[in-house]
Amino acid sequence: MEVPGLHSPVETAAVQAMAARLQDLEWSRVNSIEPVLAIERPHGIVYQIALNPQVKSDRVIFHPHLGLMHLETSGLVAAFANRQFRGLAGACSMGAGLSDLLYDEGVAMAPYTRWTVRSEEGAVREIDALWSDLQDYGFPYLNSVESLRDLIERMDSAPKYQELSGHLAVACALEGLQAEALDALGEYAAKAHGQQGDILNRSRSFVSSFVSHFRIGESILEYPMGS
Repeated sequence: MEVPGLHSPVETAAVQAMAARLQDLEWSRVNSIEPVLAIERPHGIVYQIALNPQVKSDRVIFHPHLGLMHLETSGLVAAFANRQFRGLAGACSMGAGLSDLLYDEGVAMAPYTRWTVRSEEGAVREIDALWSDLQDYGFPYLNSVESLRDLIERMDSAPKYQELSGHLAVACALEGLQAEALDALGEYAAKAHGQQGDILNRSRSFVSSFVSHFRIGESILEYPMGS
């Protein structure tokens, strides 16, 4: 069966084999082009897995990325930045590469030594190592976030970049953490210093929309965004 977005019989067989195992656990494919699957959990939490297959001349190497999302948070972030929100396929608040999770446990070069599929006929067997690593390292990472408060705690402990600060600001505001929300919004606005063009316009839209929606943070509108 032809799968949209895939480019070789080996890639198609490998992705289908991985997707089938996830679908047995009630995951769904949410992107018609790229092999991305997601599952909605209680309290609006969504887990995403992007398989990220890389096709070589004689093999396929997977570079899976795991994403954590809260539907209302990601929906508001998209709206504030004038972007379309794609539901379960939308932008996650944060995530991690599966290889990074293994590296933290002392396993290096996982995509090249463990997650390579070399034949269409052997794809079901050759994904066993990837499936095992996903169960041992990936699912525990995802399952550690069961609520918006869990996601806030994980975002708050991560190194901050502008997009993450925006997600954190919205999540905190939704959770009623006003002081934390304003701190994160201030970080977001500060990271807009030096921006130009469409990127700057998006940052300004985000801040003004946040203030209008939550009716807090008016002073942050005065932050010197742009160059």
